[in-house]
Amino acid sequence: MPLTVVVGGWFGDEGKGKVVSYLGLVDKPSICVRTGSINAGHTVNYNGRTWKLRILPSCFINESTKLMIAPGALLKIDVLFREIEETGSRGRVWVDERAGVIEDRHVESERSNEYLMKVIGSTGQGVGAAMVDRVLRVLKTAKEFPELRGLITDVSREVNEELDRVVTWLLRVPREHS
Repeated sequence: MPLTVVVGGWFGDEGKGKVVSYLGLVDKPSICVRTGSINAGHTVNYNGRTWKLRILPSCFINESTKLMIAPGALLKIDVLFREIEETGSRGRVWVDERAGVIEDRHVESERSNEYLMKVIGSTGQGVGAAMVDRVLRVLKTAKEFPELRGLITDVSREVNEELDRVVTWLLRVPREHS
């Protein structure tokens, strides 16, 4: 299968991360893309270890898979780099230049707002404040942060090129007749 999409139909906790980590081992995808934000976590249990991810795709356990963060995602730079180290995935993580970046000011804004924290139930991770900035078109994107420069790519282009390559290969494979 050239493309698999895993979507949650509820408010999280459906097990998407576990499904994707399984597919990473079984299907061995060349690319795995995650969107979303840091308030959504995925727990991966494999070979006696447990990882709690908030940014990286959970198919990191397949060491040949490129891991990509989509343009619609929101990431926090320190969390991204911590997860890269924890998962040993340096050199195969790519961030779309249009991915939004949650800054400390977003986190502080949420955590200082009693209404957001107690009534709305914000996770206090800065996601809501960053989304407000995105809507106002003032949210900084990954391409604006020098520390991300070596990880920047166009995820849509990368995925489309890989799909074209796989489909072209599939069309050339001789079919067995039954």
